[in-house]
Amino acid sequence: MRVSLAVLLSTIVGVLAAAPALAGTLDSRESEWTFDLNYTNQSSVGSTTSFRFAYGYLIGKGYSELGIESTYARLDDKTSGGGTFNSSVYGLFYAWNWTPMSARATGFLSIGAGSVGGNANRGFDYALDGAIGVKLFVGDSAAVTARYIYQRFERLNGSSFSANSEDFTGVAIGLSLYTNRK
Repeated sequence: MRVSLAVLLSTIVGVLAAAPALAGTLDSRESEWTFDLNYTNQSSVGSTTSFRFAYGYLIGKGYSELGIESTYARLDDKTSGGGTFNSSVYGLFYAWNWTPMSARATGFLSIGAGSVGGNANRGFDYALDGAIGVKLFVGDSAAVTARYIYQRFERLNGSSFSANSEDFTGVAIGLSLYTNRK
């Protein structure tokens, strides 16, 4: 995790220092398409890979964003008796962008909730997530994104699965594309 955080911070500083002020701002766009990837390798436990796609509608001046998201995750467990665990989450999210009129970058907070599929559906019914991150604008309609993720899988009463909840955290790096000028 320390290596991932160091790489993330180095990337953010490098892009901020080199990014031209040509980028379009969130207040001039209507839609954001985001794709991001998280890979965590824990040598004694296993590895986790997750891919997220989101489509958001930028409201007003771009401070608020409401949309749909889908996440697929795969956990390869290296412990004795471990196996492969797949999950998918489909749901809604809300994001708040700190400085949508900036030409270089904006920080953001997001929250989301969705239904669970894949192997995880056997024991969990829904997932909640939150993230804090940064969008570093590149060109006039794209941004490199980095976000710290917290995701919690929950079950409703009546499920026969032994755990009531599972928590996951990680860092994801991705790309956002902005469409439809206002």
